[in-house]
Amino acid sequence: MSQGQLPPGFEALEPFAALWAAGTRGQRVGLRVRSRPPELEAFYSAVRELLAPALSYLDARPLADLNEADARLLDLVLAVPQVALAVEQQRDAEAAHARVQARFVVDRTSADFGQSASPSATC
Repeated sequence: MSQGQLPPGFEALEPFAALWAAGTRGQRVGLRVRSRPPELEAFYSAVRELLAPALSYLDARPLADLNEADARLLDLVLAVPQVALAVEQQRDAEAAHARVQARFVVDRTSADFGQSASPSATC
């Protein structure tokens, strides 16, 4: 048997890891706006039950010590707010929101500015 992409205990999320474990917020937003409602709902249903255990699992490990599977789980968990927004809040209006969001491209975040510089100092 091949080793999974995620830590043990999170096998139910394996089918979603390749797509939803995106490394940046911009990628996660892009996934949300390009996904159809059944895809969003399938991921949301699978991750909802494992979200608390995943957060506890990740909380117990220093960020600098995450291995590849742990980091992929973190990226997967970070996709949840995007998907939850579409599934829980926007529901049938998600298609309209997605069209607008697709035109609003975030190419920098506060993390791009580092610890010593503020956005206003570099813009």
